[in-house]
Amino acid sequence: NRSRGTTGILCSRDGGEVTNVVKKVVPGSPASMSNIAVGDEILEVDGEAALDGMVADQIKGSGVVGSTCVLKIQREGRTMEVEVVRCSVTDVAQASEVMERAQQFRELLGQYLTPETKVKPEELYEVSLQLDAA
Repeated sequence: NRSRGTTGILCSRDGGEVTNVVKKVVPGSPASMSNIAVGDEILEVDGEAALDGMVADQIKGSGVVGSTCVLKIQREGRTMEVEVVRCSVTDVAQASEVMERAQQFRELLGQYLTPETKVKPEELYEVSLQLDAA
């Protein structure tokens, strides 16, 4: 029995109603790897018109992990089709965590790296300790 997959797309709530506009793309998710962007409007899912408030269910559909979902989206007046491979919720969560930790590391590292500084290996070790403590 194969589990249903996800893409890492969250649609926006406008006045309490779910719309077909992408509110968030989970970092490291299949949607982020397919260049889905915040603000994209999902027009179709696998050739079927996207239904207001139902687009998340349509994207999940009966699609199992590893299956492909074709989305017709509108971005800045242009319409395009994008293929997104569904993956497990666990994989999306883990990828998101890795991306978040990498961003934290870049921010901490940025405190030590400037065009004028040279970083010693022991300083990088200190940054990694700070990240572990975060």
